Amino acid sequence: MATVANHGRAAIDALQIAPFDVVLMDCQMPIMDGYEATRHIRALPGAASEVPIIAMTANAMQGDHQKCLAIGMNDYLAKPIVKTEMYAAIQRWIDPDAAVPTIPATTEPAPPSDEPVAERFASLSTFVVEVGLRYVSHNADLYAKLLHQFLQTYTPFMVQLDQAIQQGDYEAAVRLAHSLKGICGTLGCIDLQAPAERLEHSLRQQAADFDPAYLATVQTTLTQVLADLTAWEQTQATTVSPAPTTVAIDWAAVSRLIQSLDAALEMDLTAALESLTTLKDLLQGDPEAHEQLNLLTTALDEFALDRAHELAQSLTNLAASHLQ
Repeated sequence: MATVANHGRAAIDALQIAPFDVVLMDCQMPIMDGYEATRHIRALPGAASEVPIIAMTANAMQGDHQKCLAIGMNDYLAKPIVKTEMYAAIQRWIDPDAAVPTIPATTEPAPPSDEPVAERFASLSTFVVEVGLRYVSHNADLYAKLLHQFLQTYTPFMVQLDQAIQQGDYEAAVRLAHSLKGICGTLGCIDLQAPAERLEHSLRQQAADFDPAYLATVQTTLTQVLADLTAWEQTQATTVSPAPTTVAIDWAAVSRLIQSLDAALEMDLTAALESLTTLKDLLQGDPEAHEQLNLLTTALDEFALDRAHELAQSLTNLAASHLQ
């Protein structure tokens, strides 16, 4: 059973309430990040201080790996998370003698061999499509949807970033660059991922050492990527989604699905979106819940995972009120 903590402080509190076999620690969290949380956990009394901690970070540079290990983390996973690698890391650190169920080994589905999938994305020159499809379990429709969302979300990116820098809000600028780097890794936009990572590191130095050359490189590359996506979208046929089916609301099932979605947000985008689709079907008859789902959909469309976690918690509370 997994427990989700939305920030480092919540993770520390959870460890002091109940024992855990392993912690998957996101290094970039609000309120308290994963690095600071790890330092606090290692200072806790008793067995809680010895819990295995596996870092999850989009910073794939060797120095970041060493930083995670130096502050007391046991292992390291680079985002985007690959399920088989995550399961292998968990199994390395869970005590085989402990009375807990072993996480079943899973295999990634084999890439489809049919030509239409390759032809569908053949015109894209700024994406390594094989990489992107891998992270969505070779779901071509989902990959196409994420490409469309990227185009909509990141068209105003440079305006937003310039505004943050001009206002001296380097924290917001770092978040923007960090998000761009992460989604580029997920979608296979490798040529933009590396400049975005360099820009993020430079922005963390704030005004003292920020190098505008990194900003110019990201702007040039992003412009090429957006033009590539715009041209690709014009080749895509418009599809009509089937009308949703209204079903009776099973609030216990809804609660389980929300928990699965929340746990999957950082690790398995495909599973999170599949849970969201099922929830929309289950909650057709509840206007309040459907409004929350629409907000959650928007958050995922904008890759705003912190906001998505908050909305998932609101839905959890709503489901709990119906189960009382």
